Amino acid sequence: MLSRKKIACKDCLNLRCPARNCSKEHIEMLSDKKNQIIIRSREHIFREDTPILGLYIIQDGKAKVTSSDLNGHEQIIRLAIEGDILGHMGNSEENYGLGAVALTDIRVCFINNQLLDMAFKANYEFLNSVMRFYSNESKESELRSRCLSQMNVEEKVVFSLLCMSSILGFDTQTGEINVAMGRSEIAALARTNADQVSRSITSLKKLGLIETVGNRILIKNHKMMRELISGYGYSL
Repeated sequence: MLSRKKIACKDCLNLRCPARNCSKEHIEMLSDKKNQIIIRSREHIFREDTPILGLYIIQDGKAKVTSSDLNGHEQIIRLAIEGDILGHMGNSEENYGLGAVALTDIRVCFINNQLLDMAFKANYEFLNSVMRFYSNESKESELRSRCLSQMNVEEKVVFSLLCMSSILGFDTQTGEINVAMGRSEIAALARTNADQVSRSITSLKKLGLIETVGNRILIKNHKMMRELISGYGYSL
């Protein structure tokens, strides 16, 4: 369980935090005025189509960024880890186009719009790092979507399991992906449905590529899994 004690920016061990690009003066200001929030696993960090209040930075934990399709079903746009940004700058007249949900107990640092605007204006490198983050994420999202649109169902599941392993991490001895996700969540990432995910997982188990214990998935042969989707030019 994560401690509720507030961690000052100067004591934070997260080397990926974009706020590190601020001047010492503004790092101290952000540290003093930010809100640090503990959110339990599977709780919303913020919901889609709610007013934009500011920026969230993951200090500790994992999350999924989600969107709803035309039928109201969840789609997972990306997975997020320590140092990643959630939400973006805006004003009370704008709404979040996406939602974010904790995949583990998570600690986030929240910087409201007014404070964020002040830090951006005084720290070009901070602003630039946030812009680069969203630019890179946009490119990655487009590439993932293009790959998924060309894959069959089993390839989509393989691709999604490798994404989970690559982003969320895995045990190097057992191959177990660090965060357990249910079949419906994997389906939301793979752009398919839970029944098809279950059938694909059964097939991959018969091939000896993965093992499962409940919702926990252990990848036994990363190399062969990668070879199954090597024709799509996405490096995992």
